[in-house]
Amino acid sequence: MKKQRLAVISDIHLGEGARAKDLCPANAPGRDTKPDDKYREKFIGFLKRRNLKADYLILPGDITDRAKPDEVKIASEFIGEACAALDVKPENVVFVPGNHDVDWTALDPTDTTGIRRAQRYVPIRSELFLFNAIVTRGKGSVFDAPNFTIWSDANLLIVGYNSSHHDEPKRLHHGLIDTKHIEEMRQALIRLPIVNDQLRLFLVHHHLFQYDDPTPESPDFSIMVNAEHLQAFLREFRFDILVHGHRHLPRFTTHSLNGSPEVAVLCSGSFSVQIDTRWTGTISNQFHLITVDDRDAEENLITGRVESWSYNYVRGWVESDAAHDGIPHVEPFGTYIRPERLKSLLHPILENRFAKEQYVEWSSVLDKLPRLRHLRPEVILRVLGELAPLVGFRRFHDLPEKMVLLKNR
Repeated sequence: MKKQRLAVISDIHLGEGARAKDLCPANAPGRDTKPDDKYREKFIGFLKRRNLKADYLILPGDITDRAKPDEVKIASEFIGEACAALDVKPENVVFVPGNHDVDWTALDPTDTTGIRRAQRYVPIRSELFLFNAIVTRGKGSVFDAPNFTIWSDANLLIVGYNSSHHDEPKRLHHGLIDTKHIEEMRQALIRLPIVNDQLRLFLVHHHLFQYDDPTPESPDFSIMVNAEHLQAFLREFRFDILVHGHRHLPRFTTHSLNGSPEVAVLCSGSFSVQIDTRWTGTISNQFHLITVDDRDAEENLITGRVESWSYNYVRGWVESDAAHDGIPHVEPFGTYIRPERLKSLLHPILENRFAKEQYVEWSSVLDKLPRLRHLRPEVILRVLGELAPLVGFRRFHDLPEKMVLLKNR
């Protein structure tokens, strides 16, 4: 499998909901009270300083805040700037709309003709802006029933589904998987062979798994309805990754669905929404880069890592920290070993090393067991915590690439 890099920018909420003046039209309510200016410039500068490049740009919805034409125009310009900085070709950008990309002013309940309702996506699908071109490059349309688009090339197959197709202004804005749409997607994918050299990604706006909330007194009514049908679909067609937006709480998890191979799931958080003040110190605005290194021939699982950066008002874009931003800077994936098995592998290695040495750099263990480079850090830390009193060592640093084990005196 060819190494691939996928940049993810989600939930921009360009307009009234964004945190920055330069992500608001000139006439947007509250624009002058926004805490940030030159947000776009700072982000593009960050990409260039870090020399961050990607093969694809993934946009999981809520590009705008109210789907106004001026919002879509600025969003289109900004995405073009991001593509240029990331060196992403225009044909390698994919997008699904979120509930905020629906023009709610078109959903007039007194309109019995349905004419206005049919205009719900007129601004964002206008030929003046790049989002229409993104959708029309694929097969099918996320804007019209059955509300999915398939983009495919030799390296990557992406299915984008519009989980906001039913959305209305006075609803709870939950996601919905329509079972008729799922069957239409099945029929479309049955005709396409599953190729191991091709990464398979599902893109949707709403979340199909429940996440912890910093404010648990506020129940989450926005989770996807009929998510079990989508989970079965992901299993049947062997998807490797699911990327979604909507929840402004960034998370990266992996899920084995009824014994099926693990699916990597990125809950992207929000690139630039004005974060709820109750979440201060626990959640930040996010940008992600997914790197897929290879596919394990034995397990048929992709290996790679998710890198995340958060925005700090004083320092700009910095490496994310789980304690303050909701997600760590680096999350590897692709190796799945039960803690008991890992413990049995590491115990003799560490005992032998500490019989001769005073300290062990974790990187040297990875040289001996390279598969552990793609094992989730929490599994490693748990096992090392159990082995520390048995072997007699102390651990310094939580990040595997910086970790050192020091022999007890």
